[in-house]
Amino acid sequence: MKVRVAFVVSGVVLVGLSVAHAQQKSPEPLLHGDPTFNTDIGPSMLVVSGQPDGTLQLFSGSCAGDPGCNTYFDISLQSGATLFTSFCSPGTSNFDTSLAVWNLNDLTTRLALVDDVCGLNAELSFVAPATGTYRLRLGAFNNGSGTFTLAYSAPVGSTIAPIIGYYVLDRFGGVHAGGGAPVLLPGTPYFGFDVAQDMELASVGFYVLDRFGGLHAGGGAPVLLPGTPYFGFDVAQDLELAAIGFYVLDRFGGVHAGGGASVMLPATPYFGFDVAQDLELNR
Repeated sequence: MKVRVAFVVSGVVLVGLSVAHAQQKSPEPLLHGDPTFNTDIGPSMLVVSGQPDGTLQLFSGSCAGDPGCNTYFDISLQSGATLFTSFCSPGTSNFDTSLAVWNLNDLTTRLALVDDVCGLNAELSFVAPATGTYRLRLGAFNNGSGTFTLAYSAPVGSTIAPIIGYYVLDRFGGVHAGGGAPVLLPGTPYFGFDVAQDMELASVGFYVLDRFGGLHAGGGAPVLLPGTPYFGFDVAQDLELAAIGFYVLDRFGGVHAGGGASVMLPATPYFGFDVAQDLELNR
């Protein structure tokens, strides 16, 4: 017989995680509740159900083909407001689910994680510790994926945030907002010549990688130190932000950790010529 107990995660009381599954799967829930966010379902939720109205609303979606079901939505809550989310009836899924809540202003801080409340499905009641915007991640155990119906409720006045607009980086370092996205100020230094290589948005602001390996913070993003080695020639290829720090790929296959990110060993083979194209972190 499974015994249902209450756990406290970062000050939030979570009720319903079974001891049997907590023991069986630990520490796997830490993996399928990690800060990997591929698909924002918020805009689709608004089309189907509109903003939260205080009642139990349903959203049917799919993360088929996305191992780990790295799906999320952002919601603004008042202090003390409860966000209820569930894959239990009337919700459902055809894979082993989890639900995790992250502080949107600090995506290294997970505030809650629940796994296995009704069979293999998760259900979470999250009480906002302060007024702000939070990110709820839908996860899947053991790289699962599939279709789901999420039941959710939040008080009237809570706001699910849609995707608004986009940003374009020009080769001289300018960052241009489009589609209604807000202008991000202050910007990075305007280089004045063709050197900007890549841009990544952060929870606050953004970062621009130049082709010589320099990383430039903009839009209020904190400077990440220590930086990667300044290569001194045109070799930097791609930038990836991590929960802590960042990684830079050079065109010869070298991966360089910065901002406190851990060095990952063994490294990929050093190709010895200009062939490396893209870097993706296995989250």
